[in-house]
Amino acid sequence: MTGHIEYVTVAQSGEKPLQLQVKRLAFYNRMRIAETVHPEKGTCYLFFYQNQFLTGKHTTPKKGSMLSRAFRNGIVLDAPHPLIDALFTPPQVFQLRTVTQLFKSLSKQLTPQETVYILSHFDSFVSKDKITEACKSFFFQYRRSGQFRMAHQVLMTLLDADSKNQWASELSQHMDYLKYRLLYEGGYTEMKAIDPLHAEVLCRKKKKTEPSFTRLQKLLSEQNRWMDQAALYIKYFKNEEEPSPEYYEQFTKLLAAHFSNRERAIILWDTCKDQVKDGKAQQDLVDALLSDNRLEDAVSVLIGSQDCNSEQLMALLSNPDLDYKRLDEEKFQTFFISLEDQKACGQLLRIMVPNMLKHREFSAVLSWLLPIPSLLTENFKKMAAYQDDPEQQLELGRLYVELKQYQKAIDCFSWEMELNPSNPEPVQWLSKTYKEMGMSQEAKAYMSVLHTMQKASNS
Repeated sequence: MTGHIEYVTVAQSGEKPLQLQVKRLAFYNRMRIAETVHPEKGTCYLFFYQNQFLTGKHTTPKKGSMLSRAFRNGIVLDAPHPLIDALFTPPQVFQLRTVTQLFKSLSKQLTPQETVYILSHFDSFVSKDKITEACKSFFFQYRRSGQFRMAHQVLMTLLDADSKNQWASELSQHMDYLKYRLLYEGGYTEMKAIDPLHAEVLCRKKKKTEPSFTRLQKLLSEQNRWMDQAALYIKYFKNEEEPSPEYYEQFTKLLAAHFSNRERAIILWDTCKDQVKDGKAQQDLVDALLSDNRLEDAVSVLIGSQDCNSEQLMALLSNPDLDYKRLDEEKFQTFFISLEDQKACGQLLRIMVPNMLKHREFSAVLSWLLPIPSLLTENFKKMAAYQDDPEQQLELGRLYVELKQYQKAIDCFSWEMELNPSNPEPVQWLSKTYKEMGMSQEAKAYMSVLHTMQKASNS
């Protein structure tokens, strides 16, 4: 996958296809609902049952509806996102069907329980009475054939969506369903065996706690629902202050199995950048970012970790492709203040500060350096004091050379030459500075002047 999915195409019988911009995607139990926008027709919601596209509807979520709950309580990803890309790949034209057409199709393809479950998510544009009527037809069909457990299962599915449904609530308490009700009130294993969908819904409600999270991941893995697994991990790592290393290992394996390096970098950065604590997780994220050539983000991860790899950071700061304007200087300042290795601090500053001076004023860099205890900070203080001191131009020039501020160094050495024309040192430094700049002709010219001065002093 080379780029993000920005638009999807939908078509309705007898109408011209529409291009819809994808804004968000909600994972809500077995449903995936994409929020899309058309410039003229407004918001359109596209409904999926797992990977199966159902239909789309231009609507507004009603308060308390399943659609509203999906975007309030579900796992919501903003576009662009690799998981959204995965859902809409390969690109296709999504055919919009009426609810009546969809109901007929679902009744042939899926179980009555799944059909009721899907219909319950349409309560923003289908009345609850109609959804209940559909449920009743399945319920009484099961009753007539003596399948009481399946009839009770349909009731529970409707109650999961609409706990205040009087018809379903009263019937579920009937003595005919007591033994099934007791099974639902028992343990997870028993419930999963008789009603996997209901077991999943209950696990989702408690997904932040154990053992529900592990159970849910296991259930999703058994059903090969890797997108739902990934979404669940994303939610976990975004919310958990001290995430489990074991979960991180499982998450990265899942990403490696289904996403490219670039997509992994995007997901890990979006999900784990604030939770990276241990060395392996940090290195995984840095490697993923570097594979996507996101140097600045990789630097941010390194300086935000507890055990920074100084050598790798030095290499990144020395990379000519690194955009210093995009670095978080405040975060870097905090990093240097807390860095105990003074040798590494000095080495890193000597790489970073000259690059900062390419786009920042000397005074701004000095202000940034002041809280950082280092030799370079002391040198900057001296340089600030020497700026207009004729007696210190030679020393100021030397300090500028250390910072690769060659033109400013040349100005200092030239001023020193004017003040002390018989002193060979500024001439020697001018030759050396021009050589550092790659200007060999100028370097040779000043070396020639130096030789002339030395001959004159010896004669």
